[in-house]
Amino acid sequence: MDLPKSKWEFLVEGGRFALRLPPLYLSYLRNHPIHVFPLSVDMNITDRCNFRCKHCRGATEDYKPKEEIDFATMKKLINDVAEMHIPYLTLGGGEPLIRYDFALQTIEYAKSSGIEVGIVTNGSLLTEDRLAELVKAGLHRIAFSLDGADKETHDWIRMPGSFDKIMSNLTLCQSMRKEKKFRL
Repeated sequence: MDLPKSKWEFLVEGGRFALRLPPLYLSYLRNHPIHVFPLSVDMNITDRCNFRCKHCRGATEDYKPKEEIDFATMKKLINDVAEMHIPYLTLGGGEPLIRYDFALQTIEYAKSSGIEVGIVTNGSLLTEDRLAELVKAGLHRIAFSLDGADKETHDWIRMPGSFDKIMSNLTLCQSMRKEKKFRL
């Protein structure tokens, strides 16, 4: 699913999206599935993270990350998502970019299956080269975890220096979007 190229295409795609909402809501009210599939799927591809955030279960010394999904299983899941005509997939974690090659491979495969892919990251492992590769693979959207309106609050919750890294990467995303015409 590409971004709409015209107002008419935007209205058609938006209409298709809107038509799914009432049956989903009815299914929720009745607490009974009525064969309407979700609008998006979120998958945590790792529990590991390079931060020790105050609010995270992974911040404790005795936390043991769960076993990570392999690519054969991920392909099967993406095939299932595509078969159900679910248009959006979001990769998260832990920190999904710890498994950068896996994330890249997953984005490429999902995109080839007609699924738009987003990622939620703490932003610390992103570089200009990695961002370019992710977008080339088909990354549609990126969300940064930001915990506070200022540097002091965010860095206290996450880790020192992380606020500046996020702000730098937000600027990088904006400039690459304008300069390289990325549709991110």
